[in-house]
Amino acid sequence: MKKVLLISICLLLLTGCGSSKLEEYSVNYDLKITNIFEENITVSLPKNAYSLIEKDKDVDDSPVPIEYTLLKEDIYPIFSNQKIKYKKNIKKYNNAVDVTLAYNYPEKYFVYNNLITACFENYDLISGDDSFEVKLSGRYSCGDQIKKLNVNIDSKYKVIESNGKKNGSSYSWSFDSKDFSNISINYKIARDYKKMALEASNSSKGNNRNTVIRNLRIAIIAIMVFVVIGFVIRFYFMRKEEY
Repeated sequence: MKKVLLISICLLLLTGCGSSKLEEYSVNYDLKITNIFEENITVSLPKNAYSLIEKDKDVDDSPVPIEYTLLKEDIYPIFSNQKIKYKKNIKKYNNAVDVTLAYNYPEKYFVYNNLITACFENYDLISGDDSFEVKLSGRYSCGDQIKKLNVNIDSKYKVIESNGKKNGSSYSWSFDSKDFSNISINYKIARDYKKMALEASNSSKGNNRNTVIRNLRIAIIAIMVFVVIGFVIRFYFMRKEEY
């Protein structure tokens, strides 16, 4: 009996039937700024999200439910670009379905971020010579069912100005649906060209190192193939001479 119980527990852990860390219909927006902009958005849907899609699909003129958009449709990170898609990851829990959208932007593309321009009434993504600034304000209007929005921005660069809550190198903001009519997010970092240049250099060195290792492996495999072929040919002629 104990053995059966242990197996059952192991199977439960392996199938990932835990609990979502987010509240139902909440959004976590995470942005990490280095020499690139790493964006991750997680939306927590109710555990019957797929059933809700089936229920609404035959209703004429009904708005497209957020469940259908997130679970079934492609979502695009860059405004007016229908070629690049968010990498989508869906996890099912015993209390929720979490959908995570991820994309890494070069800075020149991040200023055309589709979800920011679509979800916030006022937005400024200001790329200056000495700083980069995110200013979001007014109404948040992405999904009538969304109850909570959590925003977290992390960067190793010096923060010049922010109205978020500081936690180490991160700044965070949390809004309930009652706050959605007047959101305010300000975040401004200095450009540290030495750090940026070092990161770019390390990234380049890493790519070059990977290229060297890959080429070395190919060379070793080629040499081994030629050695084997050489032994086969030598063995063939030795056998032929014996006869």
